[in-house]
Amino acid sequence: MTVARFMIPGRSAGVLARPAAQMARFAIASIVSLLILTFVGIHRYPGSEFVFFVVLGLVGTSVLGAGTLHYVAFYRAANEVRYGYTTLERSYQEVEELDPASGRTIRAAGEPYLDQKTRADRLDSAFDLSAECNGPAVPSDPYRQHRSRWQWVLLGVGLVAGALAFFLRIGAI
Repeated sequence: MTVARFMIPGRSAGVLARPAAQMARFAIASIVSLLILTFVGIHRYPGSEFVFFVVLGLVGTSVLGAGTLHYVAFYRAANEVRYGYTTLERSYQEVEELDPASGRTIRAAGEPYLDQKTRADRLDSAFDLSAECNGPAVPSDPYRQHRSRWQWVLLGVGLVAGALAFFLRIGAI
C-alpha cells in the first residue's frame, strides 16, 4: 500500500506568491509613470489630467492587489510551515520544499537552498525526496469545495436575503 502526500487544500503559497510579485512590479511601474507625469507637468498638456487620474487609479488598484495577495500568500506559507513543508523558493530552510504544482519533495528539510539549475533539473526529472511517500504526490484541487448541505442552505438563504434587500432598496417590491 502506498501513502500519498497531501498538501493543504487550496492554492499553495508558491502559486499565490507569483501573481503578488507581478502585481508589485506593476505597482512600481505605475508609481514611476505617475511621478513622471507629475514632474513633466500635467497642466501643460490638455487631457493629461485624465491620464493622471487613470494612472493614479492603477497605482491604487495594483498596490492594494499586491498587498492583499502578498498577505494571503504569506499567511498560507505560515500554515504550510506548520504542516512541515513550504512551496516558496528560498524560504523556510528548516522544512522540506514541495513543488507547488505536483506536491513532490524537491528539497529536504535543512538542505541548502536550491540554485535555479538544480531546481529546474529536479522539477524536470520528477525528482521526489519523500521518505514516507512511495506513491505519487497528490496536489490539492483549489476549486474543490467541501461544504455540507447546511452550508449550501445558508448560502442560498443569504443570496435570497441579499436580493430581497436590493429590490426593497430600489423600490421594486
